Amino acid sequence: MRRVLALAFLLASCVTGEGDVVILPPRAGAFASLRVDPPSATLTIADGRPARLQLLAIGVREDGTEVALETVDAWDVVEGRAGFVDAGGLFTAEGPAGGEVRVVARLGPDSEAGVLQASAAVTVRVERTRVDAELEAMLEAVLEAPPGDGSEAPTLLHPLAGAEVPVDLPALDVQWEPRRAARAYVVTLENVLARLRYVVESADVSSLLVRDADKLALFESATGEPIDVRVDLFDGTRVHRGDTVSLRVIPGALLTDVVYFDATGRLLLLDWRAGRRSALLPSPPERGEDRCVGCHAVDPEGGRFYAALYDAPREGFTFAFDADLTGDPAEGTALETSGELAFGTVLPGGELVIAGVDGQLQAFDAETGEPAELSLPEEPATQPATGLGADAVAYVRANATERFTAGDLRLVSLEGP
Repeated sequence: MRRVLALAFLLASCVTGEGDVVILPPRAGAFASLRVDPPSATLTIADGRPARLQLLAIGVREDGTEVALETVDAWDVVEGRAGFVDAGGLFTAEGPAGGEVRVVARLGPDSEAGVLQASAAVTVRVERTRVDAELEAMLEAVLEAPPGDGSEAPTLLHPLAGAEVPVDLPALDVQWEPRRAARAYVVTLENVLARLRYVVESADVSSLLVRDADKLALFESATGEPIDVRVDLFDGTRVHRGDTVSLRVIPGALLTDVVYFDATGRLLLLDWRAGRRSALLPSPPERGEDRCVGCHAVDPEGGRFYAALYDAPREGFTFAFDADLTGDPAEGTALETSGELAFGTVLPGGELVIAGVDGQLQAFDAETGEPAELSLPEEPATQPATGLGADAVAYVRANATERFTAGDLRLVSLEGP
C-alpha cells in the first residue's frame, strides 16, 4: 500500500543557526512522476450556479511513496472551455455550456528530471429548470409525481424526429398538441451533457422557444450529439410522459429566415437573426369549407415566398415577407394560369417561381405572376425544389396524384435540358 506522507516531513529542509526549520519548495527531481487527484470527476452547473472541485497534485517517489504538494509550478486548462483553474488547483465550472475539460499540473523544469506533468479529466454538465411564476409552489409536486400511463401525453409536433439544425440557429422551436386539459406541461430537452426543463402553464400554451443562454447550453454542450425533446403532461396527480424525438446540431450556418406552418394552420416566420417568431398568416383565409394554405416554398435569399391556396380552383400566389397577409385576398401576386397549381419553389433572388401546373412544371415571374421562359422537362413532374445559389432544380418524375419512389427523383439544369 502506497504511503502518502505529510508535506512538512518529506520536503527538503534545512536548519538555520537559530534552529528554525525552513520548508523548501518541491523540486521535480525529487519525484519519479506526478499525478492529479482525483484523476476524473463530473460537475454539474445547476440553474447557473458555478460548481467547484479542488484538485491535488501528488508527487510519486522512486520507492512508491507519495507527497501531497501544496504548490506546483502551474495549473492549466489545456482542453475545453467549460471552466478555469486557479494557481492552487481549484477548478471552477461556470458555463454557460458544459463539456469535457482536461486540467494539467506541471512541476519543474528541474536540472535533474525536467518537467513533470499530470492531468485530470473533468466532465461538466449543465442542468436548468425554468418554471412559470404561477407554478413555483407546485414545482416539487410536478417533478416528483408518479408516472401515468402516457395515453394522455401531448403529441409533439415540432421539431421533427431526425431533424438537423445549424449551430447558429438562435432559437429552437418546440410545439405540441394537447390531448386533454392539464395543470402544467413539462418540456424537457437534453443531450449527454445538458438538460433543460420548462414547467409551463397549460392554458392556451402549445409552444415554447428555447433561446439565449438556454439554447447556448444545449447547442454547445456535446455539439453533434443527439438532442432529445419530450413534452409531458401533469394532470395534478401524475405525469404522463410523451414520446421522445431526437435531433442533431450540425456545424452549418443558417442563411435565411425559416417559414413554416404550425398545427393550427398559421404561417410562421422564425427570424434567425433575433430568434423571434411571428405570424405571417395568423390563420388560413376562410372562404368555403375546404380552404387551406399549403405547398409553400421560400426564396433562399429571404425576399419572397410562394404558397398554393387550396380552394376551387387551386391558386398559386407569391408574397413579400412584409406583405399584409391577414386580408382575404391577401396582398399577394397570383400566378397567371388556368390550370391547378400545387407544389412550387422560389429560385434564388426571388425573381422566378417554378410550380406544378396540372402535373407539369412551369415557370412564372414572381413579381408579376406572368409565365416566364425557362427550359423545363415536359414529362409529368411535381415537387420542384432548389437551394442557395442553385443552378438546377430537383423534382419528382410523377404526377402529384401518383405514387412514386426515390427512383423517380430527377435533376434538371436551369441553363438547358
